[in-house]
Amino acid sequence: MKVVVVGSGLAGAVAARFLADRGHRVEVFESREHVGGNCYDRWQDGVMVHQYGPHCFHTDKPEVWEFMNRFANFRETGFCVVANTPRGVIPVPFNDVSAEIVGDLSPEEIRELLFVDYSEKHWGIPWAEIPSSITGRVPKRREGRDCRYHLDRWQGIPREGFTRMFEAMLEGIPVHLGCGEDDWREVKADHVVFTGSIDDYFGRSLGTLEYRSLKFEYATEAKREHFQINECNRVNPWTRAVDHSHWLDQKVKRTVIGREYPCEWDGRNVRMYPKPFGGNPERFQKYWAAAKAERDVTFVGRLATYKYLDMDDVVAQVMLRLGGGRWSAR
Repeated sequence: MKVVVVGSGLAGAVAARFLADRGHRVEVFESREHVGGNCYDRWQDGVMVHQYGPHCFHTDKPEVWEFMNRFANFRETGFCVVANTPRGVIPVPFNDVSAEIVGDLSPEEIRELLFVDYSEKHWGIPWAEIPSSITGRVPKRREGRDCRYHLDRWQGIPREGFTRMFEAMLEGIPVHLGCGEDDWREVKADHVVFTGSIDDYFGRSLGTLEYRSLKFEYATEAKREHFQINECNRVNPWTRAVDHSHWLDQKVKRTVIGREYPCEWDGRNVRMYPKPFGGNPERFQKYWAAAKAERDVTFVGRLATYKYLDMDDVVAQVMLRLGGGRWSAR
């Protein structure tokens, strides 16, 4: 079977490899000049930099971890995140160490200290207008002194970088870079795996789905003690700053600090976060109904399903949706 995969980010690369391994002829179309989507990394001043913000692979799913380890040698990690708050710098999620610094706070006080200012900057709307589907994901108080942000069984960074991992995943599969939005439509295929924004597939005929984006600034500065500092305050306009030398535990005096400034997706920058409010959920449901009526098309990934997904959830989603009998080796 001939399959066209639209996009070479995580969903597209996993789908392409999954299907190629089962004997299908796969061809990938990518609008950017590189593979890897938002996981793309590069080297700057001797430091490996995640171009579109920090990405650490973490999972409790053994089948997902096993699959990813086929394409990279992972440096096992357990990164800690701190928050710069009006009451001082504390670990986040709030735990016993945080309480020793600022006192043992109530859930409401934790929310106010760590999440209200940060979330309002991130989403660009007042906290009261942010839907419960987002505010409900705010981490609760964590017992104990484990300051790792994620507690999944497996956590890691590819030692040679995510870009090299994607290149290994796509080895032997034709990949077209710098493509126009509709170049893939010119290729005759038995099936399409679409990982772009679902409204693009339908020519935005039912309206445009909205996203939040980020502006990134990178500067060479002194190495920091902390991997990531969340700006949970109204003083600094950026939401977080990341010291990229921590990815590979580089012992350097000078590092690259990346700062993120939230903004709206305007059609020229990168779609980052689906906005599950302001009419977008209803608009997406109309697109999803149309998608289910499409024959020989599979929609996977954050953009195609208009849902914030962790990286391991993307891999698991692809495996689930492409794991049926029709895709067995032939």
